[in-house]
Amino acid sequence: PSLGTILREFLGENKTPIAAAGFGVPGGVHKGRVKPTNISWAVDAGELAAEFKIPHVEILNDLAANAYG
Repeated sequence: PSLGTILREFLGENKTPIAAAGFGVPGGVHKGRVKPTNISWAVDAGELAAEFKIPHVEILNDLAANAYG
């Protein structure tokens, strides 16, 4: 139902602090937020940073992320 749900499952019991995170998401990103073109929920960098206590979260278009990779 959300990227946060996926992250909670992925991280499990791991309590290691995360310094930064970046996510490539399909769709147009505006001010750290995107409503993906192929899923029903939005992704918000600020919400992820607050929920997971990550100092820096970056959301970018998935094609841009692929190009940087």
